Amino acid sequence: MLKIHIALLLASVLTAPSIFADDLGLGMSPRDPKSCDAVAKACVKAGFLKTPSQAKHFWDKCMWPTILGKPVKNVTVDAEKIKLCRADKIETFKKELKELEEVAATEKED
Repeated sequence: MLKIHIALLLASVLTAPSIFADDLGLGMSPRDPKSCDAVAKACVKAGFLKTPSQAKHFWDKCMWPTILGKPVKNVTVDAEKIKLCRADKIETFKKELKELEEVAATEKED
């Protein structure tokens, strides 16, 4: 069961490039927390443009490292904004994981 949970969480994280967006037309989902806008805008300002063909690069090279507190060249975001974004993303991932676990439990019953 733990392996399933880890696999589902990993799948959520790896498919997360579409999770981040702002109203700059970056293709982010409306369910994304506004707390991550500052991080997304800083990434765009640093040249990490979020287009369908660059989504993975945007996430892997800028958003994810910044949220994890790692330095990214030319990206400056207030530490409190990063912490707020990280906390909101954790909550989002927890909700998604819960939904996946419910589906998995339903499949097990069948």
